[in-house]
Amino acid sequence: MPPHGVQSVSTGTVLESLATCRKTCVVRGAALAGILLFLSSASAISGSPQKPRKALAKNEVIELLESGVAPERVGELVRQYGVAFELTSETEGELRDAGATDDLLKALRHSASSAAPHAPRPAAPPAAAPPTGPPILLIEVTPGGAQTYIDDEPVGTTSPAGRLKLSSLGPGEHRVRLSLRGYRDYEQGVQLAAGQTANVTATLESAAPAAPPPAAPPPAGEASGSAMAGDTAALGVRIAKNPPAGTRGVYISDVSPNGPAQRAGLRAGYSILSFAGRQVTSPEDLMQTIASYRPGAVVQIDYFNGTTVQTTSARLAHRASVPATPDSQASSPGVGQPAAMPTLNIPPVQFSVAHDHGPPAPNFCVGVLTIGNGMILYRSTNGVHSFDIPLDSVKEARRNAVYMAMYGAFHIRLKRGTNMNFTVLNSQGQHQPPDTLLQAIDRAMSGR
Repeated sequence: MPPHGVQSVSTGTVLESLATCRKTCVVRGAALAGILLFLSSASAISGSPQKPRKALAKNEVIELLESGVAPERVGELVRQYGVAFELTSETEGELRDAGATDDLLKALRHSASSAAPHAPRPAAPPAAAPPTGPPILLIEVTPGGAQTYIDDEPVGTTSPAGRLKLSSLGPGEHRVRLSLRGYRDYEQGVQLAAGQTANVTATLESAAPAAPPPAAPPPAGEASGSAMAGDTAALGVRIAKNPPAGTRGVYISDVSPNGPAQRAGLRAGYSILSFAGRQVTSPEDLMQTIASYRPGAVVQIDYFNGTTVQTTSARLAHRASVPATPDSQASSPGVGQPAAMPTLNIPPVQFSVAHDHGPPAPNFCVGVLTIGNGMILYRSTNGVHSFDIPLDSVKEARRNAVYMAMYGAFHIRLKRGTNMNFTVLNSQGQHQPPDTLLQAIDRAMSGR
């Protein structure tokens, strides 16, 4: 008996097939040798175990058919050993030309489909390398021309079309703030990754308040546009007669303590640009405009704080309720009769600093920063800028991480959003680390 799983092929069958082949076709020597080897490997005449034969190739099936082996017998071999080729329409044509029947082709299709799942899978493509290079931040804002701050430090202004591309920021989380006169500030957090581009798209909202109500008409007998005698409105500011060169609008040299101007956020060194929607360019303009309103009226004021243009609202007071101050050679009385700035009751701490005017850096004026008695005061030596900052209005004071960081710059940011940048100078005018100054501000804010 042949070994299990191996079908015996009798010598008579072999001789009969070869004889038929000699009668029907001319067999090449190589093909005949292949057929004999195939039949020899498929037979189990000797009882010794045989090595499993590999699946049939296309040319082997064709050579069997052309050698005269019956299609039924070829089909048995196909079902026993399987095939190692794909049965395409072109291959079917070759097999039919060699003598394959429909039953043999059916067996071939079944064997080919059974072997398909075992075909080797294509190798997976290599994983893409992680992106490299600095992150890019692309800002698009409507309208254009907005001042751009990253982590509260100015980095540039968007183009008239509203675009700004930044490629000098490090990976990680950053805070973007967009500021434009007449519009509300826009803030957004953004996560930057190496080699990738992040986008910030914004449309700024108008911050223009409703137009102030017109002043009440004066009583009969009073001149049109004038307040009633003895009931004159006051803002509580003193205007400089000789403002610093290049000053826009009306320069404030002093404000009354707790007066309308101070409550509205105005300080000495600021410049009033417009009052109640009317542009003012001289003390007379401002006085005449204030005189057209009654005490208690709320008016909109646009002003320049030395860094940016801001908008505020002030409620005018009775002139008699605003403390008067002695006249000064450097100021013009009559615009609310303000009092002088409060004097320091404790020894102040002073630092020589440079105040930055904004990009491109460096662009600054040099002066003295005084810290103490609840205030931070700055006076430039050339009279260009003068700031009086109540400590309770300060949101933070810390080193800059990006803008002018190489100079040791620091910024003071107010709770209402104003941001001012400085550097500390030594006696030779060289930039110094700001740590001692920032510690002095921290002690003053904490009352230590």
